[in-house]
Amino acid sequence: MGMFDQWKNIFSVGNTISQSSNTQPDDVLKTKSALAQTGDYKVPDFGITDIPDMGMIDGLKKFQKKNGLKVDGVMKPGGPTESKLGETMANQGVNTNDLLEAAKPKPKPKASKIDPLTGLPEVKMPKLKKPTAKMWEQVAQQQKPKTAVLPEGETVQQRIASMMLDKRYQDKSDTRLKDHISQQFKKAFPGQVSYDETGKMNQPQAAIMPEDVEPFDPDGELQRNVQKASQEEPDDQSQSDENENADFCKGLARSIEEEKSFVKEYGTDVLNADYDIRKMKDDIEKGKQDIELGLRSYLTSIGKDILSIPWTSIPGIIAAAANAGVGGLDLLTTYEQVNNMINRDLPSLERAKSTAEGLLESAETRLSDYLEQQEDKCS
Repeated sequence: MGMFDQWKNIFSVGNTISQSSNTQPDDVLKTKSALAQTGDYKVPDFGITDIPDMGMIDGLKKFQKKNGLKVDGVMKPGGPTESKLGETMANQGVNTNDLLEAAKPKPKPKASKIDPLTGLPEVKMPKLKKPTAKMWEQVAQQQKPKTAVLPEGETVQQRIASMMLDKRYQDKSDTRLKDHISQQFKKAFPGQVSYDETGKMNQPQAAIMPEDVEPFDPDGELQRNVQKASQEEPDDQSQSDENENADFCKGLARSIEEEKSFVKEYGTDVLNADYDIRKMKDDIEKGKQDIELGLRSYLTSIGKDILSIPWTSIPGIIAAAANAGVGGLDLLTTYEQVNNMINRDLPSLERAKSTAEGLLESAETRLSDYLEQQEDKCS
């Protein structure tokens, strides 16, 4: 077993973690989660993702610095950074499964809505159906009523008259049924009774539909059964609301996946731009060193130091050195290349990075908002 292999069972990565390497999603999740455990990675509001970002690279550098490792933001399989991170996780009693589990998004407890009138948590009441004749009949068929009287017949008159057949209609000590029938009659046939020329009462025209004749339900027996049935079987509006919410959640899920792809794309753009900027700065520094090396003997002969010479004056110094037989005009080509990198290429890369960072921030904000909506409305 190598000197860095003893913690592989605790923590390890399959591929190199760095700005420019192709990383595996699980490696990124484990690395971010481990660095969060050590306090070197701040977890965003929307949680840990499997997308490599500068926060992870900076976290690696912080971890390397405080543990006396080479500070380069690179963690190789079997390397010293991986080993030290594994050792740290082992000391904390954390393993790979724990890290992956910790990286999973945790559902936030839903806050109860407060009723502004009472100041208490709002209670959502079930939506009830408006009872119809069909519902009354269905409920009565399922459970024969003990005290209720259900109207029967095809017309309003028939349905009212059917309730008069109950023996309680003649009960002088309990007039509740008679009073109920009287109310239904007045509701069905409002206004004055009219008579024809012979003195015969005209057949009144009902002002309500047959199903609007209400049953006699003195103890609320039918009403309780109807409400129970209403709760068990949602009405059309409830079903419509459910379908609409399902469509909303499907669309939201698509938006979340789309934003995740944007976050990954823009995050990669930021990493690539940052890598290109660092590389170009290294190239600029190397070009300056080449120029200094080529002019060193000439500058020494005239008692000058390159640091004391303005950058824009370097071409004149190169030409003077060439005339003196020291150095060559090829240094002018190097100067032009470095000058273009300083004044043209590097600013362009920095603008590209800034644009990518802005796009990434916007995508992360949208993703966070969509995830909150999903948790609130679709969980």
